[in-house]
Amino acid sequence: MIGSYFCSWSSKWTSKSEELDIKDVESDIIYISFAKPDCSYTKGSFDGTGLSFSSHFDVVSQACESLQDTKTVMLSVGGGTYHVWSSLNVEALCSLADDLHCKGIDIDWEPEDGAASASEMSVIIDKFREHYTGYLSFATAHVGAYGHELFAKSQPVSIYTGVNYPGLKQSGHKLDWINVMAYDAGPTFDP
Repeated sequence: MIGSYFCSWSSKWTSKSEELDIKDVESDIIYISFAKPDCSYTKGSFDGTGLSFSSHFDVVSQACESLQDTKTVMLSVGGGTYHVWSSLNVEALCSLADDLHCKGIDIDWEPEDGAASASEMSVIIDKFREHYTGYLSFATAHVGAYGHELFAKSQPVSIYTGVNYPGLKQSGHKLDWINVMAYDAGPTFDP
């Protein structure tokens, strides 16, 4: 299966759900990106969510609903710019995902201090799984599970080396799948 992150900030405005450009995404899984981990959510509004669609909420929601038979639409939380996980608002994120007719939530946890925050990941997964019954995926850095055992000396090395290892060992069984972000891994990365 192929998944694509759908950038809410670059979606073209339309007043008709059947014209929203999310319908043109050819992959099997569409990750609507990115919601704030600490989002506030008022039903029917993107205000406070971190999502930056120019089209009205109802247009986006209806467009996602129309894809239910052919695509798996996921709400992606976090990304490279939203880092306030200490105030994670799971209830708001679950409601937002439900109202957008998402089949799941993708956790894109990228702590600013890298592997120094490795102990926080399992807590995040556990909080989502306590409240959410849909699919739960995780986007890991390409080196996120390196630095241990057979992969102790694997290349490349970054501040994210091993950041996901403890969380995957402790709570990885609560995830439905893992996405490896390898788009900037460089020539020394060996998948």
